[in-house]
Amino acid sequence: FLLVGSVGWVGLSMSLWPPADFTQWPATRIGALVFMGIVWVLAVVAWFVPRKLYSSSTDPNSIKGTLLGEALFRRWGFWICGKDAVSASPEQLDVIRSRPYVGLCCCAPFCSQTHTINIPSHSIVHIELKKFPITIWSFLWAFSVACLVGMWVHFIPCIWWTCDWGDNDGEGVRGAIWFILWGVGTVVLLLLVRQPAIHILHRESLESGEKSQYITHNSDGDLLMGAIRAHVHGSG
Repeated sequence: FLLVGSVGWVGLSMSLWPPADFTQWPATRIGALVFMGIVWVLAVVAWFVPRKLYSSSTDPNSIKGTLLGEALFRRWGFWICGKDAVSASPEQLDVIRSRPYVGLCCCAPFCSQTHTINIPSHSIVHIELKKFPITIWSFLWAFSVACLVGMWVHFIPCIWWTCDWGDNDGEGVRGAIWFILWGVGTVVLLLLVRQPAIHILHRESLESGEKSQYITHNSDGDLLMGAIRAHVHGSG
């Protein structure tokens, strides 16, 4: 039997779990399935292409000083979309970050940008393994991606429902799927931001305040941190 609820906002009654309907294919249903297919293809590309793009080792001839090590940047600890390399000269550390522009296009070489952060060796105060902080950008990433994932999942029932808010569409169930996944996903992704990372605390001068730099930690993070410490102690 059908469980029937009331939707006051639209003044309509709806079936919470109506029967499947494979005879009606309104534009909304077709559009939802097309959207699902496009997002799925883009997600697969965004998963595999950066792994190939950032898997090659940094060319020692393209950097100044000695390459101490490198680590892949993994958003939320599992999604590869960048790389950090650390090189050292007698006077300073260079943190070379490869990232996609604005974090949006991470699937093609022409979308990748490299930024080098120079840290004078004598200005380094402390080096430790510390959890990455939650920032406003972390929240915006988590909020946006969770919204997209929730939207994608809530269109899955369009395979058997009409998705036109009609008699054969469980719009209440689909709406609940979207908003629940949106909220829960945002919280989960924010928690996953707190991945261990190499934290370098330094100050540019005696008068300036302390500044922080984070280098993405991976399975070789301890070795990289050891190499950085050895360089700092050696230069000091």
